[in-house]
Amino acid sequence: MDKEIVVGYDGSEQAGAAVDWAAREATARRVRLRVVYIERPNVLAGPPGADPWMAQQIEQIGRQLTEEAEERARRVDGVDVRSTVLTGPPAGALVDTARDADLLVLGTRGRGELASALLGSVAYSVSAHAECPVVVVRGDGQVRPGPSAPVVVGVDGSEPARAAVDAAADAAHRYGAPLTVVGAWQGTSAGAWAGEYWMITAEALEDMDKAAQRETQDVVSSAVAQAKQHHGDLAVEGVTTDGMPAKVLVDASVDAGLLVVGARGRGGFTGLLLGSVSHGVIHAASRPVMVVRAAK
Repeated sequence: MDKEIVVGYDGSEQAGAAVDWAAREATARRVRLRVVYIERPNVLAGPPGADPWMAQQIEQIGRQLTEEAEERARRVDGVDVRSTVLTGPPAGALVDTARDADLLVLGTRGRGELASALLGSVAYSVSAHAECPVVVVRGDGQVRPGPSAPVVVGVDGSEPARAAVDAAADAAHRYGAPLTVVGAWQGTSAGAWAGEYWMITAEALEDMDKAAQRETQDVVSSAVAQAKQHHGDLAVEGVTTDGMPAKVLVDASVDAGLLVVGARGRGGFTGLLLGSVSHGVIHAASRPVMVVRAAK
């Protein structure tokens, strides 16, 4: 098998959940699983004058942890798993290793640079720069899409959102799950805004709300058609809601098996993905979150 899924592992419980999720995903896709453990260069070097055995001991820990992760992954029948120990900045090493991968999987927290910063610079840097889709696993790693656990995808009409729809439709088809396409539009609270901006009438603001709602409905309808074009037998539902994008997505995914968003866009779900929206979704979602980049 030439294709593979890459999963970051550091020995923490959350990283173990990521391995569990990634192993099941690898068997569903019929691709190899690669476990990656990363040590920072300054950790391997040790303090000035440190004995060489320190680096050897740390490398040995890496090998032990990857063997532990391989053993855990093999609890999933049929998984083909390999492991790699790397040295370098965690985000960059993960992105480089997964350059040709089908998927890069991370846990939400853990110990060490890879995991302790996962809801900070590492997760967002990886999500922004990885060439393959990235999944951030929350919970125990056992949540999967299925007939009663839909795949939810956020859309805004951008190219990355269209790529997210394709990935979400493929996932729903693979697991026999329904697909829910969600679009958010943010109302202006016409009465309050009219009082603040006295040159704009409440009626004009209401018209703006209606226009935004219609545009969102058009975007969602187009995404539903796109998903069904790829998988004609897929059960697809379109939903439009007035509200903050991150909260709308998190609320819509409470009973989902997977939440999918695009890596960039023009506002809404994807335009702020590496800012408040992404932070809200990855931090608050109770389900695995997949971040998809548009094809170059």
